[in-house]
Amino acid sequence: MNIANALLDRLRAIVGTEGFLDRADDMAPYASDHRKLYRGATPIVLRPATTQQVAELLALCYAENIAVVPSGGNTGYCGGATPSADG
Repeated sequence: MNIANALLDRLRAIVGTEGFLDRADDMAPYASDHRKLYRGATPIVLRPATTQQVAELLALCYAENIAVVPSGGNTGYCGGATPSADG
């Protein structure tokens, strides 16, 4: 999935640079399950720090038709929080 730069900037503005991951090495832990049996792909990882940021991100993603895969501690053993392989 490709996300336009203008939209990436809007997402980054919500979470700040510390909550915006777009480097493959930084995103890798979020694209697989705890056992490393299931792997997916993602164009970005967003780490909101407040419930307000969560609400703003979800509203923007809904408005722009962007899929969201929520992840807590990413410690599940069944791959339920793994993003799809096509991102």
